[in-house]
Amino acid sequence: MKKLLCIIVLAVIALPLSAQDFDRFRIDAGAGLSFAMIDGNDLTDDEEFADAAGLFLSLLSLRGGFNGTFRFHLTESLSAGAELGVYTMSVSDTDGTGNSYTFIDIPLRGVVRFGKGSTFIQAFGGYYLSVDNPLFGGVEAGGKLSLGGLYVAASYTMGDITFIRYEIGYNLANILSF
Repeated sequence: MKKLLCIIVLAVIALPLSAQDFDRFRIDAGAGLSFAMIDGNDLTDDEEFADAAGLFLSLLSLRGGFNGTFRFHLTESLSAGAELGVYTMSVSDTDGTGNSYTFIDIPLRGVVRFGKGSTFIQAFGGYYLSVDNPLFGGVEAGGKLSLGGLYVAASYTMGDITFIRYEIGYNLANILSF
């Protein structure tokens, strides 16, 4: 009985792999703007300063960037894979000193996606590294909804500072498939 059950399970797994009429591996690319909603109470105990600090850091967290997703299709509509992004922002002092600062965020995520082409819903989780001053890293989980390429995403990041990050952008689905 166990052998029969193993054969059935292997056949169910192997059937879609052998009867594929679509490309299993696909690569997507996207570009977007993201920002974080940071609670100033995480940064200071001063109640009057906390709201201003949170608003300032939320505005300062606006970043533009790119991401790439490599996916393996389990079925035509369901895929799993990994996503790597690079989001950056550069600012310069306005006092004439010529100092400039660059902020870089690097999210590395595992993804599960349901949908076809540029219309999908995606759940993700992974590690979020912010190469700011100071260096910050944390665990991130969230979701993305794309309708015809235009997407919105939200994620919750937990680390030294806990915050919610929002993103809007455009995704080019299946730029490479094999």
